[in-house]
Amino acid sequence: MFQNGTEFKGAAMKDGEFSFYAADKKIKKTDEIIMVAYDKNGDELARQLVKFVVVTEGTLTPVEMTIPGDNNVTGTYTGDITKIELTVNGKIYKGGTVANGTFKFYSKDKVMNENRRSGH
Repeated sequence: MFQNGTEFKGAAMKDGEFSFYAADKKIKKTDEIIMVAYDKNGDELARQLVKFVVVTEGTLTPVEMTIPGDNNVTGTYTGDITKIELTVNGKIYKGGTVANGTFKFYSKDKVMNENRRSGH
C-alpha cells in the first residue's frame, strides 16, 4: 500500500483476497491510497487507486430560545454541515445561514404562526 507516495508493507493473502491493516496509518479523506500487487519475485503486477466512501458528520447545538422575544434560532455547528432546516409542529422550513461554525434561521413568523394554529 502507498499512502501519499509512502510505501507500507504487510498485506495478508488468503483464498485470493487480501487485507491490509491500515488503522494505524491515520488515513484522511484527502489522502491518495494506492494498492499494488506483486508476484513472488517482487515484480509489480497491478496498481489500483483506492476509492473512498466519505462519511459526513456534524453536530448542531442550538441556543435556547425565548418566545416571545427571539426572532431567530441560532447556535453553533461542527463538521460538514452546509444547510439547515427548521421543523415546527411537523412542518419543515428550508433556509437559514450557515457560516464559520454558527447558524441562524429566522423563525419568528414560523413559530408564532404555528402556535396560533395549534391554539397555544
